[in-house]
Amino acid sequence: MRIRHLLASALSLAIVPVCLAQQSKLRVGDDAPALSVDEWVSGEGPGSFDADRVYVVEFWATWCGPCKQSIPHLNELHEQFSGQGLTILGISDEKPEVVKPWVQAKGSGMAYNVGIDSDKSMNQAWMEAAGQKGIPAAFVVGKTGKVVYIGHPLDPQFGKVVRLALSGRFDPIVQAKAKPILEAGRRAAKVKNWREAYRFFDDAIALDPKVMAPAAIERYKIQLTQERNLEAAAQYGRSLLQTYAEDPAFLGDLADAIVTDPDISPRDFDLAKAAAAEMVKTAGRGNPALLAKLAAVQFHTGDVNAAIETQMEAWMGAPKAEKADFKRQLDSYRAGQKSSAASGPAAPGEPK
Repeated sequence: MRIRHLLASALSLAIVPVCLAQQSKLRVGDDAPALSVDEWVSGEGPGSFDADRVYVVEFWATWCGPCKQSIPHLNELHEQFSGQGLTILGISDEKPEVVKPWVQAKGSGMAYNVGIDSDKSMNQAWMEAAGQKGIPAAFVVGKTGKVVYIGHPLDPQFGKVVRLALSGRFDPIVQAKAKPILEAGRRAAKVKNWREAYRFFDDAIALDPKVMAPAAIERYKIQLTQERNLEAAAQYGRSLLQTYAEDPAFLGDLADAIVTDPDISPRDFDLAKAAAAEMVKTAGRGNPALLAKLAAVQFHTGDVNAAIETQMEAWMGAPKAEKADFKRQLDSYRAGQKSSAASGPAAPGEPK
């Protein structure tokens, strides 16, 4: 009995470290570990995570070939989104005298913050805790301070997560809960059980209206294009202007969907204009992406000259990496202006 008791005690002691390791494992949806950088060799990185900003914490090294391949992508994200709330932190556990000249030699090709984790405390709290065995490895920290992505920075999903996190529309926990509810709503819509469909959609949206905002546009489209209840769809669409009055990104998405989504018909141009007006009222004219959405509404509702002026403003303020796309859209509006002038007055609701 005594031997059995000793064996049980030994086994229980052996299990404790395993349980603690399991409890400390870092997963998507967990609070981000603390930052413990010894020295910033490039930039002035933060001492902690600020609310309402998105962070990429990437572990890399100067000797790492795949890391060198991911740097241009990270730098492009830095140039594109640093003014919209994104902070990129490159973390190396090499010596400062190795990392600093290497980063300096990259110049503007590696313009984001680079820090040194000399005691490997961050490596332990992040990499080891998340079970990441190799570099480069990237962690995306959302605006709520929770980890929303763990993986390779060149994975196509990484860039998507960064963009969604910046809009406040990425929470894997909420989205996992919402997925079966939305699927039930779509099944109900497929058999034309509209009341049940909208109930499911409303339940999913209620989990987090900001994160689930795309589902609100999907619900609007179902009511408009599948049920063909134009009056109810218009009423629901206008209710969204109130629900998302403080969310200019959503207002822009709604307006843009109404005028450009090929599946939406008929197009409620009045709702699109109202959403665009509220977007500008809330956000001002400092965001090139939102200005581009305003230009799209102006063009598709017939005010081509205003669309050209707005798109010009968006192009001038766009990040370098996006300027070509903004310019192409501007050129298409100019082409539309010439085409309209040659063909005479436009019909109501068409570019003129």
